[in-house]
Amino acid sequence: MHPYLMYTIAATRQQELLEEARVRGLARAARRPAPGPDVTVRFARDTDALALDRLAVLAERPVPQGTLLLASVHGEVIAAAAVEGGPAIADPFRRTTDAVSQICSLAKSLRGPIPWLRLPMRRLRAAF
Repeated sequence: MHPYLMYTIAATRQQELLEEARVRGLARAARRPAPGPDVTVRFARDTDALALDRLAVLAERPVPQGTLLLASVHGEVIAAAAVEGGPAIADPFRRTTDAVSQICSLAKSLRGPIPWLRLPMRRLRAAF
């Protein structure tokens, strides 16, 4: 079955179920919460220094040292954490709990040895 057709059938069925729930007075329980904004996670660049300073002033904490992971929404940096560990900084005036947990868990996974970057050690034999 074509993906667009499956999507259309599913959307139609969802609308039917929501209408039925509304009629029965169950619409509030049937509604899904609106999804949050799309969070982009990336490594910090030199051009992010001003945004990191702004974030540090808002959070009243120093900028983390080392390799930084940033969480941004629509290009605005809302949280930062060091890959090496330590406390993250976040915008206290925005909902950043999910973004902070996301970048902290990613930073933790990047801390250990990276198996796909290990190079095999070649043994050299003496030529005598």
